[in-house]
Amino acid sequence: MTSGSRVSILFPSFLVGTLKVFGPLLAPRVARGFLDTHGKQREVFLPFFYHWLDERPRAQDNALKLIRAQMRRERLPAPRVFHSPYLGRRFTPFRYWRNLADPTYLRHHITILQRECRFLGRLRQEFGIPQRIIYVVHLGLRGRQRPAEALHTAIGALRPALGEARDQGVILAIENVGDRLGDTDHVGGTFDEIEDALGALGGGEPDAPVGWTFDLSHALLVYRGDGEAVRTRMASLLPSLVHIHVNAPRLNVRDNGWGDRHEAPAEMSRDVWDLLRLACTSTRFRQFRTLTYEVNWAVTPLKSL
Repeated sequence: MTSGSRVSILFPSFLVGTLKVFGPLLAPRVARGFLDTHGKQREVFLPFFYHWLDERPRAQDNALKLIRAQMRRERLPAPRVFHSPYLGRRFTPFRYWRNLADPTYLRHHITILQRECRFLGRLRQEFGIPQRIIYVVHLGLRGRQRPAEALHTAIGALRPALGEARDQGVILAIENVGDRLGDTDHVGGTFDEIEDALGALGGGEPDAPVGWTFDLSHALLVYRGDGEAVRTRMASLLPSLVHIHVNAPRLNVRDNGWGDRHEAPAEMSRDVWDLLRLACTSTRFRQFRTLTYEVNWAVTPLKSL
């Protein structure tokens, strides 16, 4: 990074929202300090504002109204980074998750992604956001499909939205995902799959409406904590990097345990810092200069959330 390049650090809307509700009760001084300073920008989890299953125009009108009210109330700048619904895991309510690799809902996903790009374009226009909106997406879960089939389905869901994304000033930022050590359930867990998806969608172009969101913790989990393997395999993806998720995994768990705890990187998290420094050398990342500090709040009662 050059000295004139300023990186915007964002926080997940779920983290900020949780702090607003529980922080004053459990740690009022610390929570107040956080919300009054660093919490002024955030990565917005889209379903918190927009009921993406609702096709009626008033759903978008209401979402814009809610975002505008929150910006005014908390003196927030217009949001630049949004996250799509998460993958369906455990007891996640349906409105908060979707699986782009599920062929049963392929046509449904195509329609929704195009509509979401139009919504983000409208938001960008109404709030006067000059930069393109980054929209973080997960490719999905394999289920009973072969890896190549699942990847093909996810690519098929994203491809029809590329034209809409380009017209609306939106970047579909595919995130590498992994929940456990050596995770093989997720489509796009390995960098090879991310690279294949970006290649099929034209992600190699400098101005492409598709790019890569690099989640440091997910990468270390998928590659079993081998930082050197991550560094080697991510090199070819750097030209497509548009956004970064900063967190540290818990690597000292059993293979069947959950390793993605969204913990804050500590001083001894050398692989995390080395990977972050390498990611910041990406030419395309310098166009956007946004990273999300995606960690849980450091108050014990809140960690389970």
